[in-house]
Amino acid sequence: MVDFDRIRNSSDINVDDAKAILNEIPAVKYVAPTLGGVAQVVFGNQNWSTIVNGTTPEVLEIRDWRLSSGRSFTQQDVDGATKVCLLGQTVVDNLFGGIDPIGQSSVSRRFLLQCSVCLHQKGNRHGDRIRTIRSSSL
Repeated sequence: MVDFDRIRNSSDINVDDAKAILNEIPAVKYVAPTLGGVAQVVFGNQNWSTIVNGTTPEVLEIRDWRLSSGRSFTQQDVDGATKVCLLGQTVVDNLFGGIDPIGQSSVSRRFLLQCSVCLHQKGNRHGDRIRTIRSSSL
């Protein structure tokens, strides 16, 4: 059961809250719990400070993020805590330069991440500014 009073008076909701919202409110089509922070991402001798989020595949639908190359991450990646990442164009440009990032490995917060997809550029507001998403067991 969704405890709307607790959610309304809280700055965060948990995964169980998100599942309850999805299951109990017919108008809700997708939920994507997200846990994030800022991290340095390293590729070769380049590094870039960016936003890193652990989330679920539904975030692509919620944020209307379209893939420009590669494959999306799946619920199986999330369940297995696969260290894959989706990159926005800002990270691709600043970290990889002219190198195709698909299949390349980078390091963030001591995790080795495999680039599996690049997102279409959306502009400066929350599109390519939210630069990196990686699956994680939330």
